[in-house]
Amino acid sequence: MRPIKQAQRLPDQNFDSTERLYRRVPPSCIGLDDDVEASCIRCSFGKEIESSPSVVRAKYGTIRDTLSRLCADGKDVSSEVVFWISVKSLPNGVLSGANVPHDFYPFHAPLSDCFAHTVIACRQADSPPGAYKEPSRPVKNEFRAKFAAALERAEIPSLPVAVLQSLKRRWALRRIR
Repeated sequence: MRPIKQAQRLPDQNFDSTERLYRRVPPSCIGLDDDVEASCIRCSFGKEIESSPSVVRAKYGTIRDTLSRLCADGKDVSSEVVFWISVKSLPNGVLSGANVPHDFYPFHAPLSDCFAHTVIACRQADSPPGAYKEPSRPVKNEFRAKFAAALERAEIPSLPVAVLQSLKRRWALRRIR
């Protein structure tokens, strides 16, 4: 099944604290204990909110959507592994060099072919909701460490073997008829 397209839908900035955010991780960034190595993952931030680290939100997407080219700017990410983090587990109170706390929050930024596309944005803790502030290098590094530590491996649901074999038989019979 293909990811939901944006069509005429407006972004949805209402996130439940338990909503899962799916993130692709290259296998080379996964340690022997199945933890994500923080220094290895890409977490770039830019001057614009849309250049923040991307995720796929579970309200509108699936684990499989996370591995779709449509949700990855056309790149083949099929060999990557999907992890998840809940909204409430995103790092907050990350201090800058000037002791200014920064919070991280999800910002729904749909792509035309992937409505579930979301970014993890940063703001100074005393800023209004939805404000964006590109974090300094120390804040980015602290975010990366806390983010990686909170990620949990997502299991792609699969059909039981007997059901899968039954579907294959039905498919084969249809092709013969």
